[in-house]
Amino acid sequence: MTQHSWQIGALLEMILLSMTLSSRMNELKNQSRTDSLTLLGNRREFDAMLPVEFARAREQDIPLSLLVVDIDQFKLYNDLHGHAQGDEAVKAVAQALRKHARKPYLACRYGGDEFCAILPGTNDALAAVLAERLRAAVQSSMAGEHTVTVSIGYACQSHNRFESADLLFEAADAALYSAKQQGRNCISEFRDRRGEPAAVNQ
Repeated sequence: MTQHSWQIGALLEMILLSMTLSSRMNELKNQSRTDSLTLLGNRREFDAMLPVEFARAREQDIPLSLLVVDIDQFKLYNDLHGHAQGDEAVKAVAQALRKHARKPYLACRYGGDEFCAILPGTNDALAAVLAERLRAAVQSSMAGEHTVTVSIGYACQSHNRFESADLLFEAADAALYSAKQQGRNCISEFRDRRGEPAAVNQ
């Protein structure tokens, strides 16, 4: 036992080192896919997960909805209230997303003042309900002169409506543009039957 104790000690040390390195690697991986301000997933996480969920939805023939959320007139908001208050607005939207887009949904900060939420197993009707709840939650979260609003576009993949995850994103993004054209602070669904999105004003 004494003769081999150093070998046992070295083996245990290697095991502990391996566990520590593995834990650190996982930590770094999580950090690389997390937005530091909001603690939501970041653009890298979104880009990695949307194709995975899209493929799963097609394989299992289940719906998949995507929300694209944008803070209304964010540059003007920053100019009026300062960047620190702008950060508070971003965090308010993130908080609303955490509340209304919990697992199995995935909410991410796509970049700047734009967010996305991947909604597995969610059809267009449920996506509309969630989008409206999210819009209302953001509007009520910061009262007075610091009130912030969002525009939301959404699209639903069902019955192979879209050929790729990129086309699903483009559809939701087009719906967001429509919401902004309709006056902002509203939700808009992508409707390809008429060839253009239709906004739902509040």
